[in-house]
Amino acid sequence: MTPDLLYALVNDTLREARGRKLVVALFAQSALSVAALAWMAHGSAGLSLQPPAALALLREGLLRSVLFLYFWQLFAAALLTTPLLGSCLQRGRIEYLLARPVARWRLLLGRLIGCLCVLALNFVLVFGGSSLVLGLGSGIWIPSLLWAVPATLLAAGVLLSASLLVVITVRSTALAGFAACALLAASLLASPEPLLRASLSPAATAILPRFYGMCLGLRDLMHGSPSWHWQEFAVSAAMAILCTTAALLIFEKQDC
Repeated sequence: MTPDLLYALVNDTLREARGRKLVVALFAQSALSVAALAWMAHGSAGLSLQPPAALALLREGLLRSVLFLYFWQLFAAALLTTPLLGSCLQRGRIEYLLARPVARWRLLLGRLIGCLCVLALNFVLVFGGSSLVLGLGSGIWIPSLLWAVPATLLAAGVLLSASLLVVITVRSTALAGFAACALLAASLLASPEPLLRASLSPAATAILPRFYGMCLGLRDLMHGSPSWHWQEFAVSAAMAILCTTAALLIFEKQDC
C-alpha cells in the first residue's frame, strides 16, 4: 500500500468522522471527563500543603481516577466508533469504493487505521488534558500519565479489530458494538486477580485480551516502577493482529 493511497483512505475516514454525531459525542464525553478531573484537582488543591503522607494519598486517588478513565474510554470507543468502522460497508457506498482500482483488503485496512487515528486524537485529548489539569489544579505533575495514550490505543485496537471481524461476518454494526463491549467485560475475567480468573477455564483465559493486566502495567508506569506486564500487552496485540487478518481474508473472498 503506497503512502498516498493510505493517506487518501485514512483522510476519507477522518472527513466522515467530522460529520458523525457519535464521533462528536466521543470527543464531548472526553472533554467532560477532563473537566470532571479538573474539578476534582481544583477541590484538592489545598491538600498540596499537607505532609508527604497526605500528598501520597492524594496522588493515589488522582491516579485511580485516571485508571477509571482508561476503562471508560475503552467502553466509549467500542460503542461510539464501531458505526464509523462499519459505515464503509453500507449498500451503495461499498459498491462505490470497490469500483476503484484498489485491493479490497486495503480499503478495509485504511478504514481501520482511520478509526484508530480518530481514537488516538481522542486519547491525547483525554490523557494529555488530564495530565495538564492535574498539574495546574493540584500541583501534582505526572508526566508518565501520557503512557496511557499508547496503552489505551492498543486496547482500543483490539476492540476495533474484533468489531471489524463481526461487521465483516454479519454486516451489523449494532451487533459488532455489542460484541466489543462484551469482549471488554469478559476480559476482566482474564485479570490476574484469582477471584476473577477462577471464573474461567485456563484455555478461555489464555485467549482473552488482557485489558486489566495492561491497566496494572499502566499503573506501575505512573508510579515510576515499570513492570510492563509484557505478556498482557503481547497477548492483546496478538489478538488484534489475528482478528484483523481474519477480517481482511474474509472480506477479500466475499462478493460485495
